[in-house]
Amino acid sequence: SLADNLSLSAPCIATNSAAMSDPDNPIEFGTREIIIESANCLGKMSGLPTMRSGEPCLIRLECRATIAVADLTIGIAIHNRLGELMYGTNSKLMDHAIAIEQPRHFTVEFVFDMNLGIGEYFVTANLHKGLSHLDGCYHWLEQAAKFAVVGTQGKHFEGAVRLTPRLSI
Repeated sequence: SLADNLSLSAPCIATNSAAMSDPDNPIEFGTREIIIESANCLGKMSGLPTMRSGEPCLIRLECRATIAVADLTIGIAIHNRLGELMYGTNSKLMDHAIAIEQPRHFTVEFVFDMNLGIGEYFVTANLHKGLSHLDGCYHWLEQAAKFAVVGTQGKHFEGAVRLTPRLSI
């Protein structure tokens, strides 16, 4: 799990969103001493990569480390079909310290309410040092998983994200 205790200095070059145009050849790079072996995004109610906005969602990464690392950062980013960034975070921003004490397989899970609008989305996943993949990248995998939001759960809304405003008159 993400709370498991999970350095190297190989900089990674950020890529642009043009990679979203070729789902059969996702861009990946890094030293690969720690890799993302598989990734999926599932609605917790649907059990599928097709879900409703507002439905709890699980992004699961199956990873393998061939080295010990004192300070691993695990990140995700969600892009729409046009390659626009909808959301991104990582374990360091979430105040999770991760150390891998020995080479091993491990599973990472990000769970949140899927408050995006109707459409297709791609998950980019990354394993790196420090706050940014520019501090040293083990593995960056664009289009690690794909999912679709096909409707809304609860109140209907328009747009890219579900906000929860309060109204007073």
